[in-house]
Amino acid sequence: LGLVEILFAALATLRREGIVVSAHFFGTSYAPAGEARSAVLAAAEKAGVADAVFEQVARLPYFSALQVTLEAGANLLFGSSDLGFTPSKILGVQAAGQPVLALAYAGSTMAGRLEKLGLPCVLQTPSADTALAVSATITALRRLVAGQQPPVPPPESLSARAVAARQLEILASVSSAHP
Repeated sequence: LGLVEILFAALATLRREGIVVSAHFFGTSYAPAGEARSAVLAAAEKAGVADAVFEQVARLPYFSALQVTLEAGANLLFGSSDLGFTPSKILGVQAAGQPVLALAYAGSTMAGRLEKLGLPCVLQTPSADTALAVSATITALRRLVAGQQPPVPPPESLSARAVAARQLEILASVSSAHP
């Protein structure tokens, strides 16, 4: 199973237990408007959770994407079988101040980045049995639903104060180099 299928297997288990959960996916296709095709609904149907999965395949405008990220009960981050892939939204999702559920492959760049940032992550080994990853995802979802997984704030080095100080250093070095 891929990472999305692991999430859907966990959703199916929780729903059988009577726990109401849903997943919303936005911007799942890079195709031009009108040509985009669903990336996750077939897997949701196969897992029996299609009625709990919403997908908008079209990309969202930047500020709309920020608003969705801020309003989410929890934000999802998925890795890729391309172990060098890291989603560009990791810091934005973390800065949103909402809990995060991340699923990544063990040994991936994404998993390493999440560890450095202190974000919890369900790890899957590409060739391993997925039962452990599904179980870990069920546990993570239960914690999210119960409000037991607080957001992890961004590191101090990414605070507005730290970034502004670094920008001032850059501007000062450029202005002193060109009198």
